[in-house]
Amino acid sequence: MFQVRKNWLVLIMLVAMVLLVAGCAQASAEEEKVMGSFSITGVGEEHVIDVAEMVEQYEAVELYVTSVDSAGETNEYHIKGVKLDDVLAGENIDTATFSSLRAVASDGYAIEVPKEIVEAREIVLAYEINGEALADDSKPVRLIVPEERSMYWVRNMVNLDLIQETASAEVRKVIFLDTAVADLPSEPYVYYDAEDTAVSMTDLLSTYGEEGTEDLYFASADGLEKDETRENVELGYLKITGEERPLFLSPELPKGMHIKQVLCFSQQSVSFYSLESGFNALEHMALDKFEGIALKEILDSTSLVQTDSYLLTARDGYSVSVDSEYLLTGMIYFKDGTYRSVFPDLAKTTQIKEILSIEAE
Repeated sequence: MFQVRKNWLVLIMLVAMVLLVAGCAQASAEEEKVMGSFSITGVGEEHVIDVAEMVEQYEAVELYVTSVDSAGETNEYHIKGVKLDDVLAGENIDTATFSSLRAVASDGYAIEVPKEIVEAREIVLAYEINGEALADDSKPVRLIVPEERSMYWVRNMVNLDLIQETASAEVRKVIFLDTAVADLPSEPYVYYDAEDTAVSMTDLLSTYGEEGTEDLYFASADGLEKDETRENVELGYLKITGEERPLFLSPELPKGMHIKQVLCFSQQSVSFYSLESGFNALEHMALDKFEGIALKEILDSTSLVQTDSYLLTARDGYSVSVDSEYLLTGMIYFKDGTYRSVFPDLAKTTQIKEILSIEAE
């Protein structure tokens, strides 16, 4: 009797083990099934990448990598994934056909990884981080750009748009935001617990910019550089009072796409420059009894085209033409709530109050 019970016990244990193995296999299959997919666009037809198939098809890489957050702090992770270059090669996509890439998450967050970073870093499509499969809010893959800002580490990436290099227009005019916004309609904007003031980016571009669909290039006072689509920019506002101003933001865009302390942004041949951010980010110079920032620094930041002469214009329409050598000796200073130009000869004609723009003639 005891032997029969023992045999039944062994049989039950064997059946349990078979069911356990089958359950694990089914769970593994289900896990692969829900890994999802993402698309690669921009170079001909759309390529849809099934992540489970990607894991099977390409050699896995495991790396210890670091990211840099917005405060400059570094964080280390152990990642497992597939090299982007391997996937592109498997899809017969020549890396020479694009210069940069834009990663897009399912919530609308998007960031362009510039050419110099694409060329310098080994980009990985990660499906495990710190020994664990991605959480649902990070699937199907997370774009990993080692040793770069965390804004490039796009979780929940659903599209990778490969961008072909286009010739950029020469910047021929610099608009000073601090003066320009004074003549634009403003509206209250609640930012966290504070009610600040903002102007519409659409109003700003339509008043001082140019028509077009090209991306805009942004640079902030802390060194951040990024491109943003014209469509996204026109959804947004420029917050001109309160903390972290001037701040590009929008209720229609994820907070990760907001840009704090904007220094400048360029739209085709026009560059918009924040003198307030410039005063906070750049070294000051002295000229007689005045202290401010050198015009040469501003021209370098905005890449204003070199020419024989430039036109300086005030908010009230007053303008004066100066030659290039003279312009490089001047500076802009702040007095009585306005930004003004001054040059070594202290000529009254070139001391432009409420300076609005500098334009190549």
